[in-house]
Amino acid sequence: PEPRAILKALENALKTLSQPISFITFSGNGEPTLHPDFDQIVQKTIAIGKALTPWAKTAILSNSALVSNEETRRSLCRLDLRIMKLDCGSEKVFKKYNQPWGGINLEAITEGLVQLSRMAPVAIQTLIAVGKNGNFTSENISLWIERLKRIKPASVQLYTLDREAPAEDIRPASIHELTWIKSQAEKEGISVDIF
Repeated sequence: PEPRAILKALENALKTLSQPISFITFSGNGEPTLHPDFDQIVQKTIAIGKALTPWAKTAILSNSALVSNEETRRSLCRLDLRIMKLDCGSEKVFKKYNQPWGGINLEAITEGLVQLSRMAPVAIQTLIAVGKNGNFTSENISLWIERLKRIKPASVQLYTLDREAPAEDIRPASIHELTWIKSQAEKEGISVDIF
Protein backbone atom coordinates (compact mmCIF):
# COMPACT_ATOMS: atom_id res chain seq x y z
CA PRO A 1 0.00 0.00 0.00
CA GLU A 2 0.99 3.60 -0.56
CA PRO A 3 2.48 5.39 2.46
CA ARG A 4 -0.41 7.87 2.41
CA ALA A 5 -2.97 5.06 2.83
CA ILE A 6 -0.99 3.43 5.66
CA LEU A 7 -0.57 6.70 7.53
CA LYS A 8 -4.21 7.70 7.08
CA ALA A 9 -5.35 4.33 8.43
CA LEU A 10 -3.01 4.74 11.41
CA GLU A 11 -4.27 8.26 12.10
CA ASN A 12 -7.91 7.13 11.92
CA ALA A 13 -7.23 4.19 14.24
CA LEU A 14 -5.44 6.34 16.81
CA LYS A 15 -8.22 8.95 16.76
CA THR A 16 -10.86 6.32 17.54
CA LEU A 17 -9.11 4.35 20.29
CA SER A 18 -11.46 2.93 22.90
CA GLN A 19 -8.56 2.43 25.33
CA PRO A 20 -4.93 3.53 25.55
CA ILE A 21 -2.31 1.54 23.63
CA SER A 22 1.26 0.77 24.65
CA PHE A 23 2.83 0.29 21.21
CA ILE A 24 2.41 1.13 17.56
CA THR A 25 3.97 -1.97 16.00
CA PHE A 26 5.17 -2.66 12.47
CA SER A 27 4.28 -6.29 11.69
CA GLY A 28 1.88 -8.28 9.62
CA ASN A 29 1.71 -10.76 6.80
CA GLY A 30 5.10 -10.09 5.30
CA GLU A 31 8.28 -8.27 6.28
CA PRO A 32 7.69 -4.57 7.08
CA THR A 33 11.21 -3.49 6.07
CA LEU A 34 10.55 -4.70 2.51
CA HIS A 35 8.31 -1.70 1.85
CA PRO A 36 10.23 0.63 -0.49
CA ASP A 37 9.13 3.64 1.60
CA PHE A 38 9.79 2.02 4.97
CA ASP A 39 11.90 4.87 6.37
CA GLN A 40 9.37 7.53 5.34
CA ILE A 41 6.55 5.50 6.90
CA VAL A 42 8.55 5.04 10.12
CA GLN A 43 9.29 8.75 10.43
CA LYS A 44 5.71 9.80 9.78
CA THR A 45 4.34 7.08 12.07
CA ILE A 46 6.50 8.42 14.88
CA ALA A 47 5.23 11.96 14.24
CA ILE A 48 1.58 10.84 14.17
CA GLY A 49 2.09 8.75 17.30
CA LYS A 50 3.67 11.64 19.20
CA ALA A 51 0.80 13.91 18.21
CA LEU A 52 -2.07 11.52 18.98
CA THR A 53 -0.70 8.99 21.51
CA PRO A 54 2.45 10.51 23.04
CA TRP A 55 2.64 7.75 25.68
CA ALA A 56 2.81 4.93 23.08
CA LYS A 57 6.13 3.56 21.92
CA THR A 58 7.00 2.26 18.47
CA ALA A 59 8.13 -1.30 17.76
CA ILE A 60 8.79 -3.75 14.96
CA LEU A 61 8.49 -7.51 14.59
CA SER A 62 11.00 -8.29 11.83
CA ASN A 63 12.27 -11.48 10.24
CA SER A 64 15.69 -9.75 9.97
CA ALA A 65 15.97 -10.47 6.23
CA LEU A 66 17.11 -6.92 5.39
CA VAL A 67 19.02 -6.06 8.57
CA SER A 68 22.29 -6.31 6.61
CA ASN A 69 21.23 -3.13 4.76
CA GLU A 70 22.61 0.03 6.37
CA GLU A 71 19.58 2.16 5.46
CA THR A 72 17.27 -0.45 7.00
CA ARG A 73 19.31 -0.41 10.21
CA ARG A 74 19.08 3.40 10.40
CA SER A 75 15.30 3.16 10.02
CA LEU A 76 15.09 0.45 12.69
CA CYS A 77 17.05 2.66 15.10
CA ARG A 78 14.31 5.30 14.92
CA LEU A 79 11.93 2.87 16.66
CA ASP A 80 11.74 2.32 20.42
CA LEU A 81 11.80 -1.48 20.29
CA ARG A 82 13.33 -3.80 17.70
CA ILE A 83 12.25 -7.45 17.94
CA MET A 84 14.34 -9.28 15.36
CA LYS A 85 14.14 -12.96 14.38
CA LEU A 86 17.07 -15.36 14.56
CA ASP A 87 15.88 -18.97 14.55
CA CYS A 88 19.01 -20.82 13.52
CA GLY A 89 22.73 -21.10 14.11
CA SER A 90 23.60 -23.18 11.06
CA GLU A 91 23.24 -21.99 7.45
CA LYS A 92 22.07 -25.49 6.47
CA VAL A 93 19.31 -25.48 9.11
CA PHE A 94 18.43 -21.87 8.22
CA LYS A 95 17.84 -22.81 4.57
CA LYS A 96 15.77 -25.86 5.51
CA TYR A 97 13.82 -24.29 8.38
CA ASN A 98 13.33 -20.65 7.36
CA GLN A 99 13.42 -21.27 3.59
CA PRO A 100 14.78 -17.80 2.76
CA TRP A 101 14.34 -16.16 -0.58
CA GLY A 102 17.46 -16.25 -2.80
CA GLY A 103 20.30 -14.00 -1.76
CA ILE A 104 19.41 -13.97 1.94
CA ASN A 105 21.90 -15.81 4.13
CA LEU A 106 22.37 -16.36 7.83
CA GLU A 107 25.83 -14.81 8.07
CA ALA A 108 24.64 -11.53 6.51
CA ILE A 109 21.69 -11.47 8.91
CA THR A 110 23.96 -12.17 11.87
CA GLU A 111 26.42 -9.44 10.90
CA GLY A 112 23.53 -7.02 10.33
CA LEU A 113 22.21 -7.83 13.81
CA VAL A 114 25.70 -7.29 15.27
CA GLN A 115 25.82 -3.85 13.63
CA LEU A 116 22.26 -3.01 14.71
CA SER A 117 22.90 -4.01 18.32
CA ARG A 118 25.87 -1.62 18.39
CA MET A 119 23.51 1.19 17.35
CA ALA A 120 20.47 0.38 19.55
CA PRO A 121 19.21 -2.39 21.85
CA VAL A 122 17.91 -5.45 20.02
CA ALA A 123 15.54 -8.17 21.22
CA ILE A 124 16.07 -11.51 19.47
CA GLN A 125 13.00 -13.69 19.01
CA THR A 126 13.49 -17.39 18.24
CA LEU A 127 10.85 -19.93 17.21
CA ILE A 128 11.84 -23.51 18.04
CA ALA A 129 10.27 -26.52 16.33
CA VAL A 130 11.21 -30.18 16.62
CA GLY A 131 11.33 -32.68 13.76
CA LYS A 132 13.07 -33.56 10.53
CA ASN A 133 12.85 -30.00 9.21
CA GLY A 134 12.91 -28.29 12.60
CA ASN A 135 15.69 -26.31 14.22
CA PHE A 136 15.94 -28.23 17.51
CA THR A 137 19.27 -30.04 17.29
CA SER A 138 22.12 -29.73 19.76
CA GLU A 139 24.50 -28.62 16.99
CA ASN A 140 22.14 -25.92 15.72
CA ILE A 141 21.41 -24.66 19.25
CA SER A 142 25.15 -24.49 20.00
CA LEU A 143 25.78 -22.47 16.81
CA TRP A 144 22.75 -20.25 17.56
CA ILE A 145 24.21 -19.45 20.97
CA GLU A 146 27.54 -18.54 19.33
CA ARG A 147 25.68 -16.11 17.04
CA LEU A 148 23.91 -14.60 20.06
CA LYS A 149 27.27 -14.09 21.74
CA ARG A 150 28.39 -12.07 18.70
CA ILE A 151 25.14 -10.06 18.51
CA LYS A 152 24.93 -9.27 22.25
CA PRO A 153 21.14 -8.73 22.28
CA ALA A 154 19.41 -6.84 25.08
CA SER A 155 17.02 -9.78 25.44
CA VAL A 156 16.14 -13.14 23.89
CA GLN A 157 12.56 -14.39 23.52
CA LEU A 158 12.22 -18.14 23.01
CA TYR A 159 8.92 -19.70 21.97
CA THR A 160 7.42 -22.56 19.98
CA LEU A 161 4.53 -23.22 17.64
CA ASP A 162 1.20 -22.15 19.09
CA ARG A 163 -1.03 -23.41 16.32
CA GLU A 164 -1.01 -26.20 13.76
CA ALA A 165 2.43 -26.77 12.29
CA PRO A 166 2.91 -25.50 8.72
CA ALA A 167 4.42 -28.87 7.78
CA GLU A 168 3.83 -32.48 8.86
CA ASP A 169 7.46 -33.09 9.81
CA ILE A 170 7.72 -30.51 12.62
CA ARG A 171 6.02 -30.19 16.00
CA PRO A 172 6.06 -27.71 18.87
CA ALA A 173 8.93 -27.95 21.33
CA SER A 174 8.03 -29.08 24.82
CA ILE A 175 8.62 -26.90 27.87
CA HIS A 176 11.42 -29.32 28.79
CA GLU A 177 13.12 -28.75 25.41
CA LEU A 178 12.73 -24.96 25.66
CA THR A 179 14.07 -25.03 29.22
CA TRP A 180 17.10 -27.01 28.04
CA ILE A 181 17.84 -24.39 25.37
CA LYS A 182 17.48 -21.64 27.96
CA SER A 183 19.91 -23.42 30.28
CA GLN A 184 22.47 -23.83 27.48
CA ALA A 185 22.28 -20.12 26.62
CA GLU A 186 22.47 -19.06 30.25
CA LYS A 187 25.66 -21.12 30.72
CA GLU A 188 27.14 -18.66 28.21
CA GLY A 189 25.80 -15.60 30.01
CA ILE A 190 22.82 -15.05 27.70
CA SER A 191 19.53 -14.39 29.46
CA VAL A 192 16.53 -16.06 27.78
CA ASP A 193 12.82 -15.69 28.47
CA ILE A 194 10.44 -18.48 27.44
CA PHE A 195 7.06 -17.46 26.06
